Amino acid sequence: MAVALEDSTLERVDHALLDDLASRHLAWSRALHALTMTHSIRKEQRERELLTLSAEARYRAFLETHPNLAMRIPQKDLARHLGVTPVGLNRIVRRVRETGG
Repeated sequence: MAVALEDSTLERVDHALLDDLASRHLAWSRALHALTMTHSIRKEQRERELLTLSAEARYRAFLETHPNLAMRIPQKDLARHLGVTPVGLNRIVRRVRETGG
């Protein structure tokens, strides 16, 4: 289940329509392929980070890549995204602030 944290506008695209367009038009096929590849790369990167980085390193990477989201996401949701408990994230946040960064 997804929950919007701020006012949002959602768009919905029928998957069957995309498949049909991609089968009939090269430009749509290329666009759908590029979108699929981008999604796959992001998922692979997230899995690699979960497996190879410490929780603190994942938090620091999140701050670096998404500085505007860190204060807008509830800490319990950010903890879940980073693969730690809310208590663990609280300790990491405190440690990062104490070290200046």
